[in-house]
Amino acid sequence: MANKVITEAVNRGFDATGFGRKENNTQAQHYVQKDLFDLTSEDLKGFDAVVDAFGAWTEEEKA
Repeated sequence: MANKVITEAVNRGFDATGFGRKENNTQAQHYVQKDLFDLTSEDLKGFDAVVDAFGAWTEEEKA
């Protein structure tokens, strides 16, 4: 889901920064590899907006 949000932001001309625990597989112009639960307010300083696309599901719900 986060990848779709970033793709939409980039397509609309926004300068997008992605955050994730795995390697960047998005179109984000900038990327910070860090676990969501390790983020601090300092990590998010300087951004005009932050979009949270975190989700959790079980394998049954995923299908």
